[in-house]
Amino acid sequence: MFQTRLRSWVGDLRGGLLVAAAMAGTACGGSEPVSPPPPPPEPDPPEAASVTLTPASALLVSLGETAGFTAAVIDQYGDPYEGGEVAWTSSNIAVFTVEAGFVTAVANGQGSVTASIEDVNGTATVEVEQAPVGLTVTGGEGQEAEPETELDERIEVRIDDAGGAPVEGVEVQFSTEEGNGSANPSQTTTDASGLASSSWTLGDQTDSQTLTVTAGSSLTAEIMASVKQVDPPSDDSAAYIVRFDATWSDSTHPDNFPLSSGPHFSPMIGAVHNSEASFWAVEETASPGIESMAETGATGTLTAEINQQRPENALSVINGPGLSSPGLGVIEEVIVTKDYPLVTLVTMIAPSPDWFAGVAGFSLLDEEGEWLSEVSVELPPFDAGTDSGPNYTSPNDDTDPQEPITNLSGVAPFSENPVGKFTFIKK
Repeated sequence: MFQTRLRSWVGDLRGGLLVAAAMAGTACGGSEPVSPPPPPPEPDPPEAASVTLTPASALLVSLGETAGFTAAVIDQYGDPYEGGEVAWTSSNIAVFTVEAGFVTAVANGQGSVTASIEDVNGTATVEVEQAPVGLTVTGGEGQEAEPETELDERIEVRIDDAGGAPVEGVEVQFSTEEGNGSANPSQTTTDASGLASSSWTLGDQTDSQTLTVTAGSSLTAEIMASVKQVDPPSDDSAAYIVRFDATWSDSTHPDNFPLSSGPHFSPMIGAVHNSEASFWAVEETASPGIESMAETGATGTLTAEINQQRPENALSVINGPGLSSPGLGVIEEVIVTKDYPLVTLVTMIAPSPDWFAGVAGFSLLDEEGEWLSEVSVELPPFDAGTDSGPNYTSPNDDTDPQEPITNLSGVAPFSENPVGKFTFIKK
């Protein structure tokens, strides 16, 4: 065993000597030097590897509404990538457009928004589905007829989304209570212009009659029609034509004028009455009827307030057409008597939070007690003091506590110009 170990030791010794000799030979220039190991390769430059959009989807409920998306770009190493600009595209520009990550609704439909960089894409879903939030009476209000006769003009309403664009395909119902006649059809849907209409045949009720229009889950409007019942004029009475020249426009009131939202005045509503009745006045708080008229253009509540004053203090209800602005509306006949010489007449400025125009207790008698042959009254804008919205299309913002009615001439968005003029012409 010792010899075996000795042989092993000798072998190891020889091997070590050979290695040492080789190293010595190298040191003396007998062969090429050994090269060090090469450095590791440089990593590839960062490249875009994925794009993720946030949020993953957006629902727009009115035309013109916008929603913003952000694009997170990650490189192949899992780090944020900042090597270029993201390009944005819409799969359906007829439904929505996109610019710098912000999409804008154009029409109902669906599509996808795509963010691209270096041939790497990320997408998100965009859906446009208008929600009906506004109901405006556009025709047929302010008519007068005998009981149980069909009105000459069809009742027409328009359904809008939050941006004031018309909504197609909304179910609209026309209904009446007993004695108020019937509508035909009683149910229909809005067309591409957001319009729905029905004919109204009055019932046998001899007072003012009401047609109720409902749409969606919460939209409603009451439309009034007068029943002919005033006696022919006597020596102590007079008949007047009332002209409403609407001058509210983007030239007379240019500050944020709602040109794209269908500027108009709601159907006129008012009363012939004596000095014992007052339906509104500056620096006084608005009644529920004035509030409803100023905020929605509805006339039902104010008509009820006028009828409560009949026959002691009010002779009749005045109804007149609504109209686009600028424009002209005419009430063919208003009969006043010397016992009831005053006229109150109002109309909503639309769209608006609670702004209106009109006259309160305007007398058609001169200082000597004779009937005026013709007189014009310029109409400033008024604030009913029931909604605090600052702009024409502001969302509902009830004023609590309610404030008095104020004149808005020269108060933004109105200029010092009037919004229209009433002219009373004796027939």
